[in-house]
This record gives sequence, structure tokens and C-alpha cells, in this order.
Amino acid sequence: MYCVLAKTVWKVVESPVSLLGKHSAANPLRNPVTDSLLGLINAARQDLTIGHAYMVLTDRVRAALKAASDRGVKIRFFTNSPETTSNLLTQAFFVKEWKDYMRDVPNMRIIALAKGRKLHGKVLVVDGRVTILGSY
Repeated sequence: MYCVLAKTVWKVVESPVSLLGKHSAANPLRNPVTDSLLGLINAARQDLTIGHAYMVLTDRVRAALKAASDRGVKIRFFTNSPETTSNLLTQAFFVKEWKDYMRDVPNMRIIALAKGRKLHGKVLVVDGRVTILGSY
């Protein structure tokens, strides 16, 4: 099946879909979204593309990205720059930590949007084969 949108042809491919919620009634102390995202980062062999409005990484995510970089995985992280977001706290984290990210995760490139543009969507693409879209 094909879909034509704005003169672009997209091939529709059927594939399994999983819906994950941040909170689980079965185990409220476990966060299946974070665990699943970390599993995908840990499974990456070639490249990761990450898009998130804010670059505030937990220790677990930072360690997973470092391990991926150590395996030779190329990482691109798209985010807002301090001038494209109005959240002062995330601006402070970004300004304080971006040099540490670059030092600790040498295969990661941070692409910060210029003034006049703003990123809100969340995306993770693993090896060009798995794509996660969401709001987390």
C-alpha cells in the first residue's frame, strides 16, 4: 500500500506496535518507558537519532549513551538551544552540562535549534530500523 502526500510517496509498512505508559498498575515502582528506551539504546549498533525539547539526561540514559558511543554508535541529539526555549531550568542544565556530554560521549553530536525555531516532539530512531515517537 502506498500513500501520496504533498507529492511525496510513502510506502506503508505493517509492523508491530507497542504502547507504553509511564505508570503501570502492575508495578508502580517500575517505569516501562525508560526501561524500553534504554533497551533500544543498548541494542543500537550503528546510529541513534534523538530529538527532545530539553537535554536533561538521567544518569542511566547518560551511561547508556556513553556505552553506545564506546561501541562506535554515531549519536545525533536534536534539541532546543537556550535561546529557543523559555524554560530557565533546562537552559541552565544545557549550558552547564553540554561540554561534559561532548567529553563523555565523543560520538554524540548535539544539534541545537537556532532562534526562531522550536522543537517539541520526542523521537528516537535506532539504526534506521526502529522509530519511537511520543511525549515523554
